[in-house]
Amino acid sequence: MPRACVRHAAAERGARCHQARPRRRGGARGRTLVRSTLDFLARVGLCLAYAYSGVSKLVDFSGATAEQAHFGLQPPALFAIATIAVQLAGSALVLFASGRWRIAGAAALAGFTAAATLIGHPFWRESGMDRFRDLNSFLEHAGLIGGFVLVALGATARSAAARARP
Repeated sequence: MPRACVRHAAAERGARCHQARPRRRGGARGRTLVRSTLDFLARVGLCLAYAYSGVSKLVDFSGATAEQAHFGLQPPALFAIATIAVQLAGSALVLFASGRWRIAGAAALAGFTAAATLIGHPFWRESGMDRFRDLNSFLEHAGLIGGFVLVALGATARSAAARARP
C-alpha cells in the first residue's frame, strides 16, 4: 500500500484533506476587483451629469444665476452657489468617499434631485407635448433618486460588514 502524503495522513486522523476543497480560478481577489470596478463605474455614471453641471455652472456663473432666476429662486446667486456646492461636493463624496460620507453625498444629491425635479418638471400643470416631456424627465429623475438610495444602502451594508469583522 503506497504511503499517503502528510496531508492525507492528517485527513485520516480527521483533519480536512486539501483535495476536498474545490479549486477556484481567479480567486476572491479577482471577483472583488471586478465588483469594486463595476461599483465605481456605476457611481461615475450616476454622478456624471451632476459633476458636469456643477463645473459648467462654475465656469458660467452668470448663466447659473439666470437659470435660478428663471425658476423663480431668489436670491438667484445664493441658489446658484448652493447648487454648485451640492452637485460638486455630493458627486465627490459618492465617487471617492466611503461609509457615512458616501451616504451623505448620496442623500444630498437625492434631495437636490427631488427638489429640482419638483421645481423644474411640473408635469401636473401642463398638457400636450409639454406634459409628455416633463413627465418623462420627472420619471427619469425619480430613477436617479432611486440610484442614490441604492448607493446609500450599499455604503450602509459595507460599513456594517466592516464593523462586524473581528
